Amino acid sequence: MQEQEQLSPVHITNNDGRINGFVQLKNTSSLELFADFEYTISSPHSDSKPEVLYRLNETRPIKLNEIYYLDHPKFGVVAKITVP
Repeated sequence: MQEQEQLSPVHITNNDGRINGFVQLKNTSSLELFADFEYTISSPHSDSKPEVLYRLNETRPIKLNEIYYLDHPKFGVVAKITVP
């Protein structure tokens, strides 16, 4: 990647749509991973309680071929960036 370059975001979701978000790589002064995810839990009694939404929004400097864990009290993201 060239200096100050950012790649297009990659959309990620699971089959039932409860996890939805994207990751993006940015090359500023260092390589950065930007992650933005939402985890939605439906209430068993949807007419009495609304859905609960948890959000993980994090930017972290990274190095290639290392494993990173982005943590939230209700869910997490494991990421490893490699170059083919």
